[in-house]
Amino acid sequence: MAIFSHNEVVNWELEQQREEHPTWYRASYLAEQVLAKSDPLYRYHFPSNVQCSRARTQLGNKIALYNIMSATIWPLETNEERCPFKWLLEGEERDLRRIVGCTGLCPRLMHTYAQITHLSAKLYKDPQRLTAQKLASAISQRLNNFWQWSDLSEGYQTSQELINSCELDENGKVFSPIKTTELVAETYAAAAQIYLYCRLMRKSRRHPKVQEVLARLLWCIDRMPTSGPLFTAQHAQLRVFIAAVVACEPYHRRLIRNWFEELVDGTRGNVPPVWRTVQFMWGWLDARFHSIEQEEIDHSSEMEIDTNAEAWWEVMVADIYAREGKLNLA
Repeated sequence: MAIFSHNEVVNWELEQQREEHPTWYRASYLAEQVLAKSDPLYRYHFPSNVQCSRARTQLGNKIALYNIMSATIWPLETNEERCPFKWLLEGEERDLRRIVGCTGLCPRLMHTYAQITHLSAKLYKDPQRLTAQKLASAISQRLNNFWQWSDLSEGYQTSQELINSCELDENGKVFSPIKTTELVAETYAAAAQIYLYCRLMRKSRRHPKVQEVLARLLWCIDRMPTSGPLFTAQHAQLRVFIAAVVACEPYHRRLIRNWFEELVDGTRGNVPPVWRTVQFMWGWLDARFHSIEQEEIDHSSEMEIDTNAEAWWEVMVADIYAREGKLNLA
């Protein structure tokens, strides 16, 4: 099912626009249901006690990459009582912080994306839901200097330590598998912070904390190659797409434009529709928010949800969904 879904994304998504349930989604959703139903005996125990196979971890995270990441720009499912994808949390905490090779981030961070989407749905349905507000603050603290490790490296305790450790070639790019893996994982963590602030906590795109994280995210993206042996399936479009949502300055948008244009030339699959969506989104966001943002910068607390603020991410998602249907951000 994972291979079938991947094949559809690479070869056919461009010709299957605006479908409510495109073929790649039907395949990955079916795989998600298989993983959810194959209960490895933690119905009566904690997921941390489960010793799952390497194959289950790899395949489970690959399916989650498609479904969880793409849901960041789909309309919210408000009927889910509990956050799905509990099978991502199988194993001890150190296991959950280990970067999965086929996705570029650890299961704990992958599940955090799902939590943010789920809590956004809960809060959208009930703006006074106190549990969602408390969990949002806890997730915000968790994502600061989010530690991940891999078979190549034990990682770093802070984002700044990682950035300071980078050695660059004459083109200003990292040139080793270790640094590429570390930077890819860091971009996923930074993108998760922006996603949390903007969708769940309803901060504006020009909020100082959002722009601070964006600068770190784009620094990392700009230091990684977009071709050759170090450009692998770990480099999902999600990180760049989320950066594009809050990129207001011409310099930031130029970096994003260069990234997409280096990939889109002669490419089929999910890159052209995503790049087309980014360009539409810039025009839509500027027309709707530019004058408002110039009048007053959002300085609200980064640890609190402003339930009176407009859920602007949902308005944006509705317009994207109407134009393009279910896009895949892998």
